[in-house]
Amino acid sequence: MKKLLTFILLLIVNFYLVKSQALPAFITAPAPQTQCNNLAGNYSNQWRPSHGSPNVLDLGCGNKVIRLYSKNENITTKKSEGIFIDLNNIGITLDTSKKYKIIVTYRYSLPSNPNRAVNFDVYFANGLIEKSTNNCDEEKEPVVSDKLKILTFSNGEFLDDTYTCQVKSKEQGQIAPTKSYKYLWIVSNMNTTLNFREYVDIDKVELYYDSSGAGQTCELAPIKNIVVNDIKTSSAKISWDLLSGAVSYRIINTSGNPTPKIVTDNFVTLDNLTPNTTYTVRVTAMCSSQNLSINQYITFKTLECPLPPNNITITPYGNWYRLDFADVPNIAIYKIEWIDLITNQTGISDVLAQNHIFYYTNNPNEFKFRLASDSSCNWSDWQTVNPNNFDCNLGNLPSDLKVANDCSCSTPGRYGSFAIFSWTPINNVVSYQVEYQIVSLTNPSQVKTGTFETNNNLTWYQGAQAYDFTGNVIIRFRVKYKCMQGIWSEFTPWSSNFAW
Repeated sequence: MKKLLTFILLLIVNFYLVKSQALPAFITAPAPQTQCNNLAGNYSNQWRPSHGSPNVLDLGCGNKVIRLYSKNENITTKKSEGIFIDLNNIGITLDTSKKYKIIVTYRYSLPSNPNRAVNFDVYFANGLIEKSTNNCDEEKEPVVSDKLKILTFSNGEFLDDTYTCQVKSKEQGQIAPTKSYKYLWIVSNMNTTLNFREYVDIDKVELYYDSSGAGQTCELAPIKNIVVNDIKTSSAKISWDLLSGAVSYRIINTSGNPTPKIVTDNFVTLDNLTPNTTYTVRVTAMCSSQNLSINQYITFKTLECPLPPNNITITPYGNWYRLDFADVPNIAIYKIEWIDLITNQTGISDVLAQNHIFYYTNNPNEFKFRLASDSSCNWSDWQTVNPNNFDCNLGNLPSDLKVANDCSCSTPGRYGSFAIFSWTPINNVVSYQVEYQIVSLTNPSQVKTGTFETNNNLTWYQGAQAYDFTGNVIIRFRVKYKCMQGIWSEFTPWSSNFAW
């Protein structure tokens, strides 16, 4: 029996190894100067960068390695880098009748920092599209018309470096492509959740195949830990544990749209759901030979659509508007939809429950708006706003002008504290302009004047300082305001003198 098992094992090994294709080694030619325009170049039978700035390094271990980062040097930003090779140019045409196996060998490095995780994905792909110069960030992969994930490694290992030239490998067998792909593409993924400096040094890539098409069938365990997060009135996010051997996942909403969603990540967002509705979703994993795992189900209910705010009024608030309405319980952010009735410009903005401020730049155009507690349903009735109806009365001037300081020291205003200017407010004002005057009573030639603009009738201002003044010092001010149509009032009379 022992001899029979040994013979079967050798047969399986030879089944792949005698039908292998060695992929080219890494050389320095493909390394780009920047991450832009890096699909260009005459590297017809070599590895080329797809995005990011992958580096070819010589660690003194024989083969050169390609280094792909998934975090930046300062461990603050996730990033993605990638390389690819044109399989057709090196004599490989993927055949749907064959079963393939890939082995990616990578090296240890950076012995001074043992806490490092490996994160990368390998795809068969078609239609890599070069990034434009104005879309040159490393956090996004380039556009790919079609891809099949054939190997993934996400936070799967902490490298405990013992010496630089040690190697490990990651492999995936029984890959059965359903079409002929042109490229083999390796990408550092951004699935990392660890606070480590992260990259992988890839030493070599090997591709094996079974020309008979009679390879073994892969099998998958059931998916575990399916959960529903971020349930809203019209959407929900479903996630599950990554399953070893799975190349994709199939999600079917059995209570709604029966068209399956196919994803390679371990999460999916379902959109266009109906509020206050129960859904049952089926999640199934698929391995390289197209076999499926046992179906797993999860049931959830979307949120009930909240009522919209009522008793809504709107008034100017500086350069914006303030909305007054009865708050809806448990709503922190409302949605406001508005339409400019002159230009037909439209928009949807947030309104915080804590202040009800609508950040809509005042202009003379009439507009209409409506509110919702959730942007997917139950809007209030439209209300029309004519800014001309809010114009202020230029005959009214602010009164009760006062100035104080925010410090209890003996001569606070002169030495850098805030001056607190206040007056009675005027309705429908866009902004105020304050003119102040600081005078030394001991030396009348010491005078300082200044102006500033504000949209609040209670304003902290730090510019009213007089460090070099001597003797007793006083401060006084006057104020004027601007209406929504851009017309300024007259200044008020000067305030009383206040000790400074």
